[in-house]
Amino acid sequence: MRRSTPLHPRWRRKLNGPYTDRRMHSLIPRILEITTLIAAVGLPQLWAGAVAAEPHGRREVESSSPIIEYVIPRAGAAPYSVAVNSFGVAWYVDQANSRIGRVDPETGQIKDFEMPSPGAAPHGIAIGRRGRIWYTATKLGKIGVLDIESGKIKEYPLPPGAKDPDTLLVHKNRIWFTAQRANACGYLDPHTGGVVVLPVTTPNARPHALAVAPDGGIWVTLFGTHRLARIDSKQATLLEIELPHKDARPRELAIDAAGNIWYTDPARSKLGRYDPKAKRFKEYDTVNRNAGPTAIAIGQDGRIWYNESYTNRMVAFDPKTKRSTTLEIPTEGAIVQHMVVDRKDGTLWLALSNTQRIGRIDVRPAAKTRTDGRQRAEDAPGSK
Repeated sequence: MRRSTPLHPRWRRKLNGPYTDRRMHSLIPRILEITTLIAAVGLPQLWAGAVAAEPHGRREVESSSPIIEYVIPRAGAAPYSVAVNSFGVAWYVDQANSRIGRVDPETGQIKDFEMPSPGAAPHGIAIGRRGRIWYTATKLGKIGVLDIESGKIKEYPLPPGAKDPDTLLVHKNRIWFTAQRANACGYLDPHTGGVVVLPVTTPNARPHALAVAPDGGIWVTLFGTHRLARIDSKQATLLEIELPHKDARPRELAIDAAGNIWYTDPARSKLGRYDPKAKRFKEYDTVNRNAGPTAIAIGQDGRIWYNESYTNRMVAFDPKTKRSTTLEIPTEGAIVQHMVVDRKDGTLWLALSNTQRIGRIDVRPAAKTRTDGRQRAEDAPGSK
């Protein structure tokens, strides 16, 4: 019988020391999140590359645009989605505490508001007319709205056909939503309280992310299958579009100025693009073969930003040069479930799940980048 060679004492100390314990402890939330993601989409097809896939090209490390983190003072906070208003103030939903939070980037101050129904487990957030904050009370089957002037919250119950509202989109005075388990999309008319539900034809399609295109059409990812969907917002009809690969699972999406639909595919670690005019798909490999891309947004310079949930990195992909820029998220174990771009100055806001933080990427020129933001954000007082 072959005997194993004992480890050198120095390596035993490293493997058994407090550093390893701390590192493993910090990874536990991330491992749980990744396990949930894998259960939803299946194991990534690491070696089954798509015919149309292209590599990102040379990988570059950005040093002039650090990720600034704002620590939420609420114990156990779990930010899931984020939105930004016309004044550059970020709003988020705290899934664990059923609260809506506000982050002032100038002062670093964080304030939150308690939802009227406990156990809401909010997922989606969007900003509507007069700066009102809309959110989904996912576990309670409701959509709520916060009046920022009065601080009052009103909630609208949804019918059984939309029992678990997920993502939100405000478009043409309608509050559009997806409902994964109910397998439907729909909208709420805030003036009448009426709700229209659009069932998805494919069973267990799990409609998830929403985005509006330049032509007014609303696009949806069907996370439980290999399809996207387009909603005619005027006629309130839904059309499904099949992706080329049956093992694809589109999760989040963003739409560029030309109307191209960009989406993340965590099941296959791909970045996808669909051209509705030409009806053509194109795929790009992520920087890391096993990346688990989740959230996505398009910067003012046209770069496609997404999160590698398995590597704790943000990536900016330039479709013109095929080059990628990567940024390390400062706090280990973060998974960006959702992010949004401030259209005024190009700042990216991130919901850093599992870390009790909101992130910000200042993508303006280096001369304008604040160097004291992270310290101010972490030390700033907030409501408890």
